[in-house]
Amino acid sequence: MNDNVVKFEKLNSKNQGSHNQALSSARLCAVQVIYQMLANKQNSKDALKDFFDYRIAEMIIEEQVVSPDKKLLSTIVQGVEAKKDDVDKILFANLSKPDDIRKKNEKLLYSIFVCGVYELLMHHDTDAPIIINEYINIGHAFFDQGEVKLINGLLDSVAKAVR
Repeated sequence: MNDNVVKFEKLNSKNQGSHNQALSSARLCAVQVIYQMLANKQNSKDALKDFFDYRIAEMIIEEQVVSPDKKLLSTIVQGVEAKKDDVDKILFANLSKPDDIRKKNEKLLYSIFVCGVYELLMHHDTDAPIIINEYINIGHAFFDQGEVKLINGLLDSVAKAVR
């Protein structure tokens, strides 16, 4: 067994955090896995395996995140891949300048968008404002206010269209 897997299993109990923190962590990690899939041209199965085998243990050891809810993380990543055409159609229909994302090759911003759109589309058991706020918080970790406003506006528009 890989050392990082062993470390991750040991850390799971120590870095559990609250249920809400685990869900937030899962969303952040899902964005990172989607980004990895785009950057490395991987499918969800390979990217998730790599993430669980190597990356997550390092993030937890460095105290960057609490242990993510594995089920939500996997559901988002696999769902984004399975519903890619639907998610992209909704995403680009709600962007005021869709070509900006394509031309700039904004993989990280796109990763945040597709995870948020997927959740708004498929996870009706979670209130839209909660989903939107989670992805706004993720946006703050990586971007300036302009991009965060774009994330907020886009996801709000999508929520109104699909809910």
